[in-house]
Amino acid sequence: MKESFKILVYFVALIVLGALLAPFLFWAGQWLGARVPSLKVLDTSEFQRYFNRSVLIAALVLLWPMIRWMRIPGWQALGLRRDPEGLRHWLTGFGLAFAVMAALAAGLTASGIWDWKNPLPWHRLTSVFVTAAVVPVIEQFFFNGALLGLISRTANRWVSLAVVSAIYAIVHFLKPREVMIHDAQVTWLSGFHFIPYVFDRFSHPELVLAGFTSLFVLGWTFGYAAQQTRALALGMGLHAGIVLAKFSFTKLAKPDRKIDAMPWFGSELEFGIGSVLVLIILFFLVWSVLRSKSRAF
Repeated sequence: MKESFKILVYFVALIVLGALLAPFLFWAGQWLGARVPSLKVLDTSEFQRYFNRSVLIAALVLLWPMIRWMRIPGWQALGLRRDPEGLRHWLTGFGLAFAVMAALAAGLTASGIWDWKNPLPWHRLTSVFVTAAVVPVIEQFFFNGALLGLISRTANRWVSLAVVSAIYAIVHFLKPREVMIHDAQVTWLSGFHFIPYVFDRFSHPELVLAGFTSLFVLGWTFGYAAQQTRALALGMGLHAGIVLAKFSFTKLAKPDRKIDAMPWFGSELEFGIGSVLVLIILFFLVWSVLRSKSRAF
């Protein structure tokens, strides 16, 4: 059986398992949120968020069986190695990504496209730090550890990088514009009912141009960092900086609904042609750092 077919089977399986897990994850979150004050956010999160997380959990659960199915002996067979400069790479990536995204956020507020909330809800940042610490590790292991390594076994580095970048963009782009299933309507089959809605954004060309493209550039940057260093620390740092800057900003500020800045800037920090250009700048900063480092040896 060809490895490309096995990868396709893996993606179909994770969607099915994610759809099955989503309602139970949702009910568990509501139960905990209603009983533990510090987890109140779980009780107020919509089904869409639980669906997204359940797909990610399914991807992780099925990852090891997938690696065994493809008869891969270990991480070295996926092109990875122990990074002797792991901490330095992580700090470099975090600093670059956070600085670039902070500059973008500052430009949006200075121009009036986004406004600071009044009062500033500083207490909402607690969950952001947890997300910035956990999500980059999980996603980088999945996308640029396992997935990039698997695809690289059957394609050259540039094709592999393009495919993984596209998958990264698709996974993060597959969200409905509005919540389609309300809390009271959730049943154990709701995950399957929700699947058609996640493709809603692809029916809007301006969102594809403004959102999918930026996510593709971001996925390309993460994957390029993994390929060049043969490790995940740099990508994890970049990802953590992006997450911390983005979610902190969206917790403390909101777009001015009186101003329609599309297609340059959208309702999410990374959406818009302007945001794409900023992320391209981030890629070239990473490229420059890695290039100057290679010249030092």
